[in-house]
This record gives sequence, C-alpha cells and structure tokens, in this order.
Amino acid sequence: EVWETVYCAEVPGLHEFALDDYILTGNCFSCSWSGNLPSLIKYLTGDSDAVGWVSVRVPVSARLDNLSDVLGEVRRTHYSRGDDGGPDLPETALNVFTLPPVSALAERRITSAAASEMGVLWDVRTASWILPIRDVYDRLQGWQIKATRTREFRNYPPGVRKSDHLFGYAAADGSTEVVVVESPLDAVRLMGLGFTAVATFGAEVSAAQAYLLSYFKVVTAAFDNDEPGRKAARQLYDASYSINLRIMQYPEGSSDRTDPGDLDD
Repeated sequence: EVWETVYCAEVPGLHEFALDDYILTGNCFSCSWSGNLPSLIKYLTGDSDAVGWVSVRVPVSARLDNLSDVLGEVRRTHYSRGDDGGPDLPETALNVFTLPPVSALAERRITSAAASEMGVLWDVRTASWILPIRDVYDRLQGWQIKATRTREFRNYPPGVRKSDHLFGYAAADGSTEVVVVESPLDAVRLMGLGFTAVATFGAEVSAAQAYLLSYFKVVTAAFDNDEPGRKAARQLYDASYSINLRIMQYPEGSSDRTDPGDLDD
C-alpha cells in the first residue's frame, strides 16, 4: 500500500487522504469522505470525464507508473495556497475536533474556561492539542498540532504563516497589558491565572508579531528559559516598533524550569 497526501474533497485544503496505489480508493482521516480516484477528480473539477481530465494534464508514463503525479496535479489545480497565505478556512473545519479531556487539562494545569476562551481543541485520534491560528480579525488560517505522545508539533495546512499571527490576539484585544510567551498552551495557562497572554507559536518573533504587540501599552516577555528564548526576547527588544517591554527573569535556581508552564502557580 502506498500512502499519498491528497486533500479531502469535502473540506478543501485541510484533511488528508490515504490512497491505495492499486485499488485507488481514498478515505479521509478526518471527515471520512471516501471514494475512488475518478470520483474524487469528478467531485473536485466538476468534469464528468475524469479520465480525460487526467489525460490532458499528466504524461501517460506518469499515469501508468506514478499515482503521486496524478494526485499532485489535483492538489496544484484545486487546493494550492498562494503566496498571500491562501484564503480563510471555514470554521466547520474544526468540527472534527473535540473539547480537551479533563485529564489533559489537569496535566497542563489549564482551566476549562481558559481553554474555551482561547479556542483550544483536541484531536481524539492522535491525542493531540489543536491550537487555532487566527488573524487579527479572528478569521481561521489553520492550526498548530501539538502531540502529547511524542511532544512534537506541526502546523496545518502546510505553508500556513503562523509567524504573521499571535495566538490569543483576539481574546487579548482591548487590553492595555499583555504577556507574550512562545507556547500557545502556556498562554492558555496564564489566561486561567488571570493574565492576558498571547503566544508567538515558537521561539522566533517576526516583524509582523512585533507590530501587533506594539498596540499594547505594556508587553511582558516571558519566553523560555533557554538560549532560543533569550534570543526571542532580544528580537522583541530590537524591534523597530515602539514597545514598552518588560522581560521576565526566572527565579534563582530555576535553571531546570525551561518555560513559564514549568513554574509554580
């Protein structure tokens, strides 16, 4: 069996298919849309002649020997996200996820109210946190997936520009002071403790993120207690925008505590 990444016909640009190279049958991991390759092409293109559609776009050798080229043409023609980052995603794309389980919230010391306010969700299939990426108008651009079993994370859809956005910005809008951290889950925990917090989705601060932070009167940088975190603080300090910046100092003897989520309440 050959696994190919091809976008789901039901929720364009988001879900992924596994396709058997010989049976040519696809099943979406998320919404369960399924069908063979010709029906998928018909669904996407509106062209009842799926064979004809493929024949004018993909070389005969590729059609016979390499299914990935056919699927790649489907992706390029219908779901490519342009240089502008692509269109907003429908809110219904999040319907396949659930609220985080109580056990996962407790492990991260996150309140259910804060998780709800920040829009945090859960992927039951992979036991992963789903952290929405939204623009300043609260429009969905994608999400960050943070696995609990492997501690790895990735961004979805591929190519989403998380560095153009701040996690939690919509919830923080209107506040005069804000705490900025790297991890969205740390921002959620701080929100539950009564702080207004946003996150940069990682240990880099872009010019776009610095610009958004300049709208707050006071910004407290609470990046991770490591070299990438200190670099992020310097990036914010050196930003060309006028920011009233405070940099959090970790308590003495806390070198084993690498991020704000490790600190005691």
